[in-house]
Amino acid sequence: MTQVVKFRQRRRYGKCSWLLSSLICLTVLSLLWSCGKLSDDVGQPSTPVGTTGGTSHDVSVTDKIGTYTLSLSASPNSIPADSTNYSILSAVLSDKSGRSVKGYPIVFSTSGNIGWFYEPVTGILLPTDTSFTDAKGTASTRLYGSQSGRLVVTATVDLDDDGTADLRDAVAVNLTASGPPDSAGSYSIRVWTNPTTTPADASTPVAVSAQISDSRGGPVENFKIDFTAESGYLSNDINTIGPSTSASAVTNASGRVSLWYFGQTPGSDVITATTFISDLIGKLSDTTVIMVTGSTPITGMPTLKLFTSPSDASFTTADSGTITAKVFGSNGAALQGVTVYFSTTLGTVSPSSVETDASGIASTTLTSSVPGTATVYATVNYSGGSVNELVTFKIAAGVEKISVAVPSTTLTLGTNTETSSTITASATLQDKEGHFVEGVQVSFSVSENCSNVSFSPQSYSSVSDAGGYASYEITVTGTAVGSCQYTVRAASGSSEDMASGVITINN
Repeated sequence: MTQVVKFRQRRRYGKCSWLLSSLICLTVLSLLWSCGKLSDDVGQPSTPVGTTGGTSHDVSVTDKIGTYTLSLSASPNSIPADSTNYSILSAVLSDKSGRSVKGYPIVFSTSGNIGWFYEPVTGILLPTDTSFTDAKGTASTRLYGSQSGRLVVTATVDLDDDGTADLRDAVAVNLTASGPPDSAGSYSIRVWTNPTTTPADASTPVAVSAQISDSRGGPVENFKIDFTAESGYLSNDINTIGPSTSASAVTNASGRVSLWYFGQTPGSDVITATTFISDLIGKLSDTTVIMVTGSTPITGMPTLKLFTSPSDASFTTADSGTITAKVFGSNGAALQGVTVYFSTTLGTVSPSSVETDASGIASTTLTSSVPGTATVYATVNYSGGSVNELVTFKIAAGVEKISVAVPSTTLTLGTNTETSSTITASATLQDKEGHFVEGVQVSFSVSENCSNVSFSPQSYSSVSDAGGYASYEITVTGTAVGSCQYTVRAASGSSEDMASGVITINN
């Protein structure tokens, strides 16, 4: 149903008390009326540009009415859905007649509960936000994403204060799947240990350091950083060991803090550093892995190689990946009975430590219920230190639903023996929660039973984008007058869908 707007007037002029002032006011108002702008006579309907007479004129809600135009943009138009990174939404109200566009309320709203606006006065996130235009007609707000998907943001303005939006524009913002970020806005955080290997004796200290930097790489002072370890002890005092696996410290003039770690369980231990940035109204987090040895390392520097299955190191949250390590001695022979320690930045590796078999091979399995990028580390200790290797897996959300869309079109043959055109079939992928699935391969195929139309290629593979969208371009060639119904099928894993369209060839 089309929404209809009848202009009412804004009161923008002062009262004229003398005869000369009254004449001037009447002259100005008469000129504004004749130009087709919004009238300033309260209670009298305005006449949009291109109409005549003094009666009200119905206008559908749009981004342009008379001399007024509203435009909306997002920068950037794709952000991680981590509730920390944000996009700046800017609405610009312009008037070709040259009148002031300052002080108009722009109302921002979203299409779903996966994105929120920052309200600077209260410092909280809201589903809608109102911002007033400046002297250039610009109003801005911050948009944060809480879930992945494609979000449509709408900006509206009520020009004549009658409670109904007169102008509207919209822009789409992609919210990509993401874990806690280590950088956002003008800030970043980094954590590391020195050394990267320690014995599981709960007494050898390892320095754990973290630093917060701004966009220029400069230090950020007086920020609290919280540290946690999965199994080892953390302490601000080198002489105080255990039993806490967490500790906090405040950054110094260099934007850095340091404390101590003591290993107690053989294997890999993940240390996380987290800080809250009030300007971002969100947290930044970074992790590092320290190897905790439980036995005397082998002598001589070994060689460590890693292999992945699937070979492209990608799978969905419904599947798993395998990491296989092969350890060779300095003479090139496979080493048996060597412990390989595995750890990951996303998901779980099981088991986390494995002894090599007679072929020098040790394997583990990676699983994750959260999509994203997982870096898997493998470490082998020896008398001179340790050898480390890593592989990176891309984990996509499992596809629960595929929706296929195809067009119908008409081609004209005329005097030619054939006529061709390109059509685009598409598939939209969603997970079990309705979020769009990115980075998943989709297999397309087309089928028909027509003698007058051919389709090429008959099959195609595409990868879904951040909005879960994958496309398939088909060249359609018609050789005779008539209609042809065709069907496109799209499949990803165990999910599939199909849709049909009609190609009509006219003479």
